[in-house]
Amino acid sequence: MTSTTTCPYCHQTKIGKTPIAASSLQSPEDEVAYILTETRRIEDQIQQLHESKASLLRRMNAVQSSTRALPPETLSYIFQHTSPAPDFFRGARGSIQSDEVKFAFHLVLGSVSSHWRQVVHSTPILWSSIRISDIPSPRRAEKWSAFLQACFQKSGGLPLDMAFDRFGRILQPSDCFFSPKTDNILLENCHRIRSLRFDYYVCEKWLTLIPKLTGLVDLSIGSVKDIHTLSFPSSPHLTRLRLEGFIPDLDTGNLSNRLTVLELTDLPIDICMKALVECPALTEFRCSEPSEPEGDYEVSVISGAITLPSLEYLQWTFTFEDIYMSWNLDLLVYIHTPALNTLRWVQSTEDSQSLPSHIPEFFNRLPLTLNVLEFVEVAYESWPQRQIVNHLRRDTQIRSIILERCSVQFLEDILTRLGDEDEGSLVFPHLSYMRVEGCLLPDSYHYSVLRPRTGSLLARALQRRCHSIEEFTFDIVHVPELHWEDSDINTFNRLVDEGLNLKILHHGHVFVGRNPG
Repeated sequence: MTSTTTCPYCHQTKIGKTPIAASSLQSPEDEVAYILTETRRIEDQIQQLHESKASLLRRMNAVQSSTRALPPETLSYIFQHTSPAPDFFRGARGSIQSDEVKFAFHLVLGSVSSHWRQVVHSTPILWSSIRISDIPSPRRAEKWSAFLQACFQKSGGLPLDMAFDRFGRILQPSDCFFSPKTDNILLENCHRIRSLRFDYYVCEKWLTLIPKLTGLVDLSIGSVKDIHTLSFPSSPHLTRLRLEGFIPDLDTGNLSNRLTVLELTDLPIDICMKALVECPALTEFRCSEPSEPEGDYEVSVISGAITLPSLEYLQWTFTFEDIYMSWNLDLLVYIHTPALNTLRWVQSTEDSQSLPSHIPEFFNRLPLTLNVLEFVEVAYESWPQRQIVNHLRRDTQIRSIILERCSVQFLEDILTRLGDEDEGSLVFPHLSYMRVEGCLLPDSYHYSVLRPRTGSLLARALQRRCHSIEEFTFDIVHVPELHWEDSDINTFNRLVDEGLNLKILHHGHVFVGRNPG
């Protein structure tokens, strides 16, 4: 006997057997068998319904874009973290162009879907960092002009960070800041410019606009063309200044008491020293590759001791030639830096006969708070044996020593000193990191291997220090090979087994130590 039923879920009509009344069953066993059969049938129907529902949901996901799963506010917040505002001031020369893809990542996000594009275009902070890279053709210049206008419009009233990388004088009209199409909107928004950077070239018209940028905080100018006059805004906000190129007369003027970071490259050495002593609020000063002095090279700008109470980072390039000597002596004798944290000593001479006798006095005067020592291109022939580290006070709180393109002998002198003890105390007891970026052969600019003596001196130093320190990293790059004895490598591994967190890295790979995980 059959019956017709309608499913309450899918509304399909089913033809099945009419349930048999319990009284018509001939035995209890038949009734149990019937109930079990009906239960299995119902479970099969439920499973089919679940599969049908899952299929419909998959179809819905295929039709409805997954990019709409998050609300605009959440997407905007995520986009801001994936496209953080770059620090144009800190970028190395030429790095702006190489970082172009990362900078334009918000444009990539906007190409995912119309929803994401709308969110990107309605998030002002994503448009407040404006980077213009090299323009090889007028057609690209038109695209950059359109991009510049879009940034001004979509960034709302936020402060603007602008960088021009290799923006050449060939395609830039001499009477324009950028192009006739964008100059008006640029002038309307110039008060919003917070950070401004030029690499390789800056036109005269921009030089006339800089003094009017009242909101400027960072200014970075690198130019292959001589800049004869340069004025700065009277804004109280300008605190970081970077200049690279020939500027014969730099007058920091009203900036002197406000500048906290000053980087000078290729400027006359007398101008560099004058800027250093006239800016008492500096926390960071970098002098790189100074050119010959503009004035009388025998005339000093300092007549007595000068204390820079806030200076934490000092970089100076030492060229021990007669024409530079007066200003090098000024630094070694008169400049006091009681808060110094990092010293970057760059040496560009190999004339050991010209070394001033005031170097030991300078290193002995460095504060105990000194944390990082960086030496660049220091050759063994230029220094008496262990002169630098011998005159640093042994309890100086140095945690890192970095050697860039120094001689193998100079590295070994430092390792020798680290293995010594003064009156039973370790030299630099807080030292936990050393980095060697290339070692040079004597009288050569070719990179050297680290010879067996280097490994033995390192092993000796670590054995002396292992009971007083918990960790130490020796990081080696730009060194072709490590020619170390097996006995020294066994010493390193034994120290690791005894509990010292020791890592010796060679080109980023673990040479000695435990690999993560």
